[in-house]
Amino acid sequence: MVKSRLSQLSDLSRLKGSMFDQGQRTYIDSLKGYFVGEIEGGLPRGYGCIEFDSGDYLEGEFVEGRCEGRGRYIKQNGSYFEGDFKNSVADGYGKYLDKSGYRY
Repeated sequence: MVKSRLSQLSDLSRLKGSMFDQGQRTYIDSLKGYFVGEIEGGLPRGYGCIEFDSGDYLEGEFVEGRCEGRGRYIKQNGSYFEGDFKNSVADGYGKYLDKSGYRY
């Protein structure tokens, strides 16, 4: 289900604005950022997104506050990773595009 949602969101320049305009933002101290999505026990759960205080952005499926499975991480400088996450860290198959336009 997350994979199909991510494939529908191809325009990253509008991604952050659309998610944060449509939902209730909740600040979560332990993550140091605002979360949009379902919260259980004070932690993100299910599909959602976080805008960190640093300006970075993480979107995907959350389990007990961690991004698990497919997701996107967009850095403030415009670089991004889209692919598999484990414990909120890129892990496994994915693609990375840096701010210079290089693809990995």
